[in-house]
Amino acid sequence: MLIVGDSFSQDLVNIIHEGRLFERARIRVRYIPARCQVYKGDDPITELVELNSAALCSRDYYEGLDILLAEADTILVAASWREKSAERLPVTLERLGIAAKENYIIFGRKSLGYINRAAYVGWMLDEKATYSNPINDSSSTARSIRCWPIHLGRPFLLRFRR
Repeated sequence: MLIVGDSFSQDLVNIIHEGRLFERARIRVRYIPARCQVYKGDDPITELVELNSAALCSRDYYEGLDILLAEADTILVAASWREKSAERLPVTLERLGIAAKENYIIFGRKSLGYINRAAYVGWMLDEKATYSNPINDSSSTARSIRCWPIHLGRPFLLRFRR
């Protein structure tokens, strides 16, 4: 198993460890600072990050990642997505070879508005996948990003109303 991302991925590692999940799995982690975003594409990184982060983000956080990706049977990507990197997520998944994998999950923001769990009782997975949930977060990033949870190679999009 390979876990890629920023501090969200570190939280995920802690959850897996504390919950004693995947105890038999060999887990590898690749950290990419949130300021640099998880992105692999043609656009210069300076278009995706703040100017004061350009030097930090010019480092190749993806060096050797292709080997880890090839060895991983399951890939988890967890990040605090910003609008520009979220828009380019399909390109990133394709360039890194994650899109061709059978088992991968993409995790996004922790705050997705108020979720009324009782309302989902009895819903089928396909119904849940098409439900729109309003985001009441005042941050422009939370309002503009669509979260793409891609579960075990079966992509679906959670749509959020503003």
